[in-house]
Amino acid sequence: MATKADDKKRRKSRKQSFKRYIYRVLKVVHSDTGIRCKAVSFMDSFMNDVLDRTSTEANHPAQ
Repeated sequence: MATKADDKKRRKSRKQSFKRYIYRVLKVVHSDTGIRCKAVSFMDSFMNDVLDRTSTEANHPAQ
């Protein structure tokens, strides 16, 4: 039986995020250009979608 102390020890699983890397690549490519938070979130969603589709397609022929 789980107690409250056990509940505090549990951590939420982290969602994979590319936000940090998107910003770093932007600064390497265009150091004088900024990006809005919504644009970074959009690119993060795009990258997660591409990763998901790629892994799905890679798994398809293996079956």
